[in-house]
Amino acid sequence: MTWVAAEWLRIRLSIGAIGAYPLGSGQFAQTALIQIADMSGVAGVSFVVAAVNGAIADLIVQRGRWSWRTLGGAAVVPVLLLAVLAYGLFREAHPVPVIAGPRVAVVQPNAIHYKDPSRAKATFEEQLQFTRTEVAPGSADLIAWPENAISDVLTDDPAYLAELAGLVREKRARMIVGAHSWASRLPPRQHTSAFYLAADGTLLGRYDKLYLIPWSEYVPFERWLPRLSAALAQALLGYVGRGLPGDDLALFSIEDGGPASPRTVRFAVPICFEASSADFARRAAGHGADFLLNITSEGVFGAPVYTHMWALATLRAVENRVAIVRVGNNGISGFIEPSGRTQSVLRGKRTGRPFLEEGTLVDRVPVAERGGGTFYTRHGDWLAYLCVAGSLVLSGASFWARKRPSESSAAGRSSAP
Repeated sequence: MTWVAAEWLRIRLSIGAIGAYPLGSGQFAQTALIQIADMSGVAGVSFVVAAVNGAIADLIVQRGRWSWRTLGGAAVVPVLLLAVLAYGLFREAHPVPVIAGPRVAVVQPNAIHYKDPSRAKATFEEQLQFTRTEVAPGSADLIAWPENAISDVLTDDPAYLAELAGLVREKRARMIVGAHSWASRLPPRQHTSAFYLAADGTLLGRYDKLYLIPWSEYVPFERWLPRLSAALAQALLGYVGRGLPGDDLALFSIEDGGPASPRTVRFAVPICFEASSADFARRAAGHGADFLLNITSEGVFGAPVYTHMWALATLRAVENRVAIVRVGNNGISGFIEPSGRTQSVLRGKRTGRPFLEEGTLVDRVPVAERGGGTFYTRHGDWLAYLCVAGSLVLSGASFWARKRPSESSAAGRSSAP
């Protein structure tokens, strides 16, 4: 209980509220175990893992002098684990009904976005040519480029929109592209954004990233310690992030189902580490998102972070029973079902490796027939709240129990003749 409370507080109180590395995320491949997340969020999975490890630790530490209390507490844990697995197996046997949604072409260019922003236009041209070569006209309803696919303000150069318009008309598809937009020109501040283009090249909408990475995208404590914060960013990364968060979450829509049975599918676009935010996914699902399209560029962090972000995307899918499409500049890119199962993974063109290679993947998004989210979507981190409250109550009870004997001893000594 205390583990879950501390984990929840660590995420809530961290700079940037990045929800990385909860204990339960390590079980993302155990699909039966993580189904409980649609009730409790990842906190429920962390609770089970911590309980199992805690029971084993108690038995080891107290071996040879076990009490009924120790044995009774340890005996509860297998019952808890079996109950969670039984629920998971039931949900796997009776998954949320899904229908084949829009065809999405995921483009993984494996380009340099962060280290050489001066090459923004050349990198853009390379990605444009790669998409023209690898994505067949009419094969997709939506083409998705990763975060920072254009390492520049999209509207500053008319050539960007003109060439993108030519691409979508050629491919007969809509498009999501990661770029930047102006938040303010004086002082210069930018948003990290996702732009949505129609199949005729018209700009339909834009989403500005809400959860920024400290120092990389913005400078924490800049108002109070401007020089120190900027110097720290420069020392850590070699540049100073001057970004600003957006104002609100945005939902985009796309028509699917053909002329005989058209339907509107809605989606949100978490950018980079926003996939680690359970709040973002809950809000999107609660507002009617049928799937999440996570565009990201984590190249500077390396393959272990790619895998961890895939794990977090898997938990977000189960928590809200929505599909996740992950579009990584360097990988891992692919499609995750609302059940948390992997539907498909993009494999690189040269060796088939899922990361640090360029490649494309076209697949249909599995859209849940019945939207509206889950118990967790509606009620959020209730288990974490209970764990915080329970930890405070038990800590107080323990303190009071320790204090009372000392007070009784002191009273006894003062009344002695």
